[in-house]
Amino acid sequence: MTGVEDTNALVRFEGLSRYDTLSGRVFFKSFSQAIYPNDRILLDGASGAGKSVFLRTLAFLDQMQEGVIYFKNEAITPKNVIYYRSQVAYVHQQAILFEGTVEENIYLPWQLKIHQGKVFDQSQLMTYLSCLEKPADFLKKSSKTLSGGEQQICHLLRTLMLNPSVLLLDEPTSALDAEAVILVENLLNHWCHQDKAWVWVSHDQGQKQRVGQQQWRIDQANITVGNNI
Repeated sequence: MTGVEDTNALVRFEGLSRYDTLSGRVFFKSFSQAIYPNDRILLDGASGAGKSVFLRTLAFLDQMQEGVIYFKNEAITPKNVIYYRSQVAYVHQQAILFEGTVEENIYLPWQLKIHQGKVFDQSQLMTYLSCLEKPADFLKKSSKTLSGGEQQICHLLRTLMLNPSVLLLDEPTSALDAEAVILVENLLNHWCHQDKAWVWVSHDQGQKQRVGQQQWRIDQANITVGNNI
């Protein structure tokens, strides 16, 4: 695919490599692939294989040593990386929240200059809450009182409200109980049907089967692509 435009791809990357310049460890090398609307990709591999590093690199949060990333055929550079991160959004396993209510945390990105022209869709937020079977007063809870699972839900809601095109999901339901996990998966399945896509890391075998329609597997710095989960 090198040098060839793909008008259908949301994200395309060529020759993506990431290694530690101090230790010399290679996390992955020369990986070229594309992400298309409605893709449900499971990123798999042994513990410590570099799955989170890959997601962070694809999100432009870690520096790659080689390669080019395109969003809708536009190469990502320092000039457009902030917009790219709003469209290709990394959802951490450990939610990063600030002092204040859940609602204040969800609204926080709208304080940034790049989002100030956007309308915060309160009705959409209430729809998401309903899908997750959370009452409206969940928004008034202090971030300090949230359980680990509630923190993950708050972080996910904040990300979804930005209306990204691709989610990079790094064990986003690891702190949730079984019922809440299914609610999150159902919500994201509905979201993905709107020409969105995800790359999802999970250590739960049942979830892997549910969320992955194709598999990218990291093994000894190589990434292979297949359909067997």
